[in-house]
Amino acid sequence: MRTPSCPPRPRAAPLLHLIALVAVLGAAPLLSGPGAHASGPAVVAPLSVSALAAAMAEYDRNAQLPLPRLTDAQRTALIRGEVVRVLDQPGGDPDEPRRATGLRVIPAPRDVVWVACQDPHYVQSGEVTEVRVEFAPPDRSRWYGMLDLPRPFADRHWLVDVTNNHSLAASTGNRAWEHPWRLRAGGEAELGGLIAAGRLAKIPPEAVAEAVWTPVNHGAWLVIALDPEHTLLGYHATSVVGGSIPEGLITRFVHATLGGMLEAVAERALHKVRAHYVAGHKAVIGGDGRPVGHFGG
Repeated sequence: MRTPSCPPRPRAAPLLHLIALVAVLGAAPLLSGPGAHASGPAVVAPLSVSALAAAMAEYDRNAQLPLPRLTDAQRTALIRGEVVRVLDQPGGDPDEPRRATGLRVIPAPRDVVWVACQDPHYVQSGEVTEVRVEFAPPDRSRWYGMLDLPRPFADRHWLVDVTNNHSLAASTGNRAWEHPWRLRAGGEAELGGLIAAGRLAKIPPEAVAEAVWTPVNHGAWLVIALDPEHTLLGYHATSVVGGSIPEGLITRFVHATLGGMLEAVAERALHKVRAHYVAGHKAVIGGDGRPVGHFGG
């Protein structure tokens, strides 16, 4: 079922776009370790494995959603410019949904990489309709989303709270930024009120009534400044779309596709952002809640 379109936002949309694709393409091979899509330079960061481990440990101490534990081999692959992908269950419970994580070191400053993954101009997904139903400056939002799936699957929908982790930015001296989203507890029961208040005017009420609620949907974009010219980019997501689509199928496909997504962000950071995000562009809010300064072009 197709819903009316609206401008997408650069948060959970990449994951949900992949979920739409998996319904058509089916299962992908389960991959692990360094990514098959890696195309970075032979060595992108003058870092030691221990320095990278320390930077990630600092992030984990203050993040809302800490990263998976990496091996030294995986950290070495990151330093070489490869995409590293990990499937894990953060709580250690084998019955809990699995998380798909992708990491890539990019030879660009933190602000450039952040804009490359957060600027809404770079996100296009025709399968996802998202409506911001609440906003509290500078960067707290609540978004309703609906995913258009091909028949015979029912559309999926969700309500997520999205913000930036200001305490992480402060505690790390702005070395690390996190942009997490979480499914709103009890959100499904709030949909009737949102419709009555006219906040979902772009989406037919019957489409909302027929869609299946996603019982699990959380994750984050993140950047960690390793030095002034090298940044660790990360994306991780845990999602269960409910209904007849297996959670494992979704996670495997997302895991297999993370390499291409992170390489696309790297391409934007290295070749497009500095000329695009200039004076006149609407400010992108950084992980510290402040606008990211425009670049000189």
